[in-house]
Amino acid sequence: MEKKVGIILLTFFGFFAFKSRSQTTSKPLPTTLPESYWTWTNEYSLSGNQSYFSKNWKSGGVNNLAGNTVFITKGLYKKKTMSATFSGDFRFGLQKNVVDSFVRKTQDLIYLDGNYSHEINQRWMGFGSLNLVSQFSPGFDYASSRKFISSFLAPGYLTEAIGLQYKKAQILNARMGLLAMKQSMVINEEVYGLTDTVRYGVPKGERIRNEVGMQLQVSVDKDIIKQLSFKGRYQGFVSYQQISQPKVFDHRVDILLTYKINKWLRFTGSIIILRDIDQDAKIQFSQVLGLGLNYKF
Repeated sequence: MEKKVGIILLTFFGFFAFKSRSQTTSKPLPTTLPESYWTWTNEYSLSGNQSYFSKNWKSGGVNNLAGNTVFITKGLYKKKTMSATFSGDFRFGLQKNVVDSFVRKTQDLIYLDGNYSHEINQRWMGFGSLNLVSQFSPGFDYASSRKFISSFLAPGYLTEAIGLQYKKAQILNARMGLLAMKQSMVINEEVYGLTDTVRYGVPKGERIRNEVGMQLQVSVDKDIIKQLSFKGRYQGFVSYQQISQPKVFDHRVDILLTYKINKWLRFTGSIIILRDIDQDAKIQFSQVLGLGLNYKF
């Protein structure tokens, strides 16, 4: 009997001794999540408009329905003297007039940009970047007939650059790519039509045109007042082979103004100004106004 009691007591005290040892030697659970070096901001807008006129409306007009959507995303990675950014700007809009059997585009943009930089001092840094500009869907010229003139990556512009970058907080960012390589792409030969041998600077049958030059990119992101925000971006490129000819420099300006009416409702206005003689000898201009929903996350 005493032997059984002894075995029971040894088992009992052994269990608690093992439990106590395991509690003192086990690692405590983490109370905080690992530090994240990424911060993301996203903004989505959806706007539309509609017009209707009765058949006896004497002032004239065309029944139509239109919608536009914009999605802007930006990610920032920061660790000590190293930083990286990723940004995307996507815009698309359609309009349908009752007199047309087809839908027309009001805007169409794909813009992607990645940048890696290393600090030299508080404002200046060395950088390497990669950006892409193109469109989502086919484009047409309606001047005389519905002529097919563009599509995804026709044209498309891919630019790699290294150089110096100036940055002031999150408001101003300027990059001078002292060595930049630009690929102009036309992957859909249907945009050449029957007679064109060169489109967007790319000879028919080659698909890609390579240029080495200098790139300048400046972006501004600022709240002008509490309700009004301004986003602007300038992109310039010149080939070193044509640096003595200022008329052939490529220039592009994108502006987006957003006025906050309330938590969900926004008034937006966008402008694009483009000068590229490989596309057209004249300056191109696009402007879109809209009222609709806006969501930031």
